[in-house]
Order: sequence, then C-alpha cells, then structure tokens
Amino acid sequence: MLSEVQKIKFEYLFNLYDANNNGVVEFADFSAYVGRFTELYELPEDSETLKQLNKTAEAWWDVIKANADLNDDGVVTIEEWMGFAERYVETLETYPDGAKYLTKFIITIFNVVDENKNNLISSKEYANFLFAWGVDKDVDLAFRKLDADGDHSLSEKDMIDLVFEFYLSDDPHAPGNHFYGMIPNEIFAEPPEEEVPTDNTITRIFKSIFK
Repeated sequence: MLSEVQKIKFEYLFNLYDANNNGVVEFADFSAYVGRFTELYELPEDSETLKQLNKTAEAWWDVIKANADLNDDGVVTIEEWMGFAERYVETLETYPDGAKYLTKFIITIFNVVDENKNNLISSKEYANFLFAWGVDKDVDLAFRKLDADGDHSLSEKDMIDLVFEFYLSDDPHAPGNHFYGMIPNEIFAEPPEEEVPTDNTITRIFKSIFK
C-alpha cells in the first residue's frame, strides 16, 4: 500500500504527465513531451538521441497502458493511475527487471539533459529539464534539495538514485521527492530549526537559576 507521501507524489506526477490538462494521461501527452524535449534541446530528426527518446517514451506508455488502462479505452484516469502506482512500486521493490527498465529510462533522459556532455547535470541544465516538463517555479530550490553533497551538479548515479527515491521513499524529507520540481504540499515542508540560544538567552537562564 502506498504511503501518504507516495500518494501525493504520484498525484503530482499524474498532473505533470497530463500535458494537455484534460484530466487523463494518454499517449498524446508523451508525444507532446517528446516534442518539447526535441525543440528545447534542438534534437535533429535523424539523431540517435531522439530515436532513443521516442523509443523510451513509447515503451513507458506501453507499460502504463498495459497495467493502468484497465478498461482499455486508451486513456488513464487518476483512479487507474493510483492503482497502477501501487503495483508499480511493488514491482520496483520486488522484481529486478522493473528496476532495470526504469534505470534505462533515467539514463536516456540524463543523456538528453546533459547538454555539454560532461557527464554531469548543472543547475542550468536541470532548470531546462524542468522547463520541458512545464515547471518553472522554485527550480533553484528544487536543485539545492537534490544536490545533497553541495557540488552544484548531479551525476548519472545521483539522478538514478533520486528518481528511485521519488518513487519508493515515504520519507517526506527525502531529496528525491523534488526531482520533478517542488511539490506544493505542506507534508514536504522542512521542520523548523531549533533555536540556538544566544549569549543573552543563556545569561537570562543562569540568572533565573541563581537569583
């Protein structure tokens, strides 16, 4: 069963996938995103990268349709999606093939997003990635959350770990929760920092004890 944190993340992802905002996810949405990536990253029609991107989008839609579109009407509703989400998380946790295919998908996206081909994703490259998904709010904050080691970049391994964390973690403070942008829900708010006593505060405490 999905945790409350996972439910919120999968609902967010559903709305992100719904490129035309018609309330369902369908193959047209995936085609639209391939188009956005193609335009943003100026991918030539005959490029191997675009071929791989198309192949990956089609394969991911096939997985979703086969496992979520229960009435076979060509679209996936939020109810169907959430049922799929629960089964998909179980697959990732239980079956090696599920994790293998997700990893291949992540690597394909990484190779597109890594514009200067230095095997790292910079904050600017990450911002372009989110822009392709239609996300342009709190992008810098999301990147800082993901960049746990503070080196101002994400490696391929970082990206794989973060995406798996997005799907699998039920920790509301896990960095990977924000891989697709900052999710606007109070459950992900950082806990307030404990106030560090100042010298004056300490002085007042001692005075109250020894007065």
